[in-house]
Amino acid sequence: MRTKLFKQITLAAIMIAFASTTFAEEPVGKNALQLGTSIEESSEATLPSVPPRYGKSYRSGGENSLSIVAGVDFGCYKTFPYNGVYVGALYNFMLSDAFGIEPGLELRWLMNDNYGTYHEVGWFVPVMANYSFEVGDDFYLSFFAGPTLDLTMVSVVEFWGTKNSTWFGDGCCDLLLGAGVGAKYRNFGLRVAYNYGVVSHAKALSGHFNIGLTYSF
Repeated sequence: MRTKLFKQITLAAIMIAFASTTFAEEPVGKNALQLGTSIEESSEATLPSVPPRYGKSYRSGGENSLSIVAGVDFGCYKTFPYNGVYVGALYNFMLSDAFGIEPGLELRWLMNDNYGTYHEVGWFVPVMANYSFEVGDDFYLSFFAGPTLDLTMVSVVEFWGTKNSTWFGDGCCDLLLGAGVGAKYRNFGLRVAYNYGVVSHAKALSGHFNIGLTYSF
């Protein structure tokens, strides 16, 4: 009986010693560290890298932008050709990455010295729908179309020694319809557009052809 009990105790001691040696060779902390590293690496591999949207000093496609514009205007009033200059501001509200609505306010000075003297100063209020797309790195093309309200403040006409000045006279408010194309690289842009009068004395106009340079913020 004693011999059998001694054998059982000896066998149990050998098994405990063997188990202690196995666990000492593979510590639990090492397995936990390996498991944490694999989870972290898997998370980094599955998460997409998102570039910062506003990390640049200029507005890219899909973002609202304020632009200043200045350019020249060529056209014809009745049978008299004229030329002029304009300056203004435009704000583009983007409805998506490609489509936007761009209202603006432009001050124009038109003149004609062919058959006398004609000067006109007024405001253009365009509201253009536009579609833009990227064709290269930071280079965009756009197409736009819409109505423009023409508000004449003052016109001065002098023919054969007779001078006539009008402030907000008859036909001072006109509606024009126009379309154009634009190109933009980072902050700088170029716009070419044509507007045709559809009401009031603007019906006598063959239209406004204008070229402008823009700078966006």
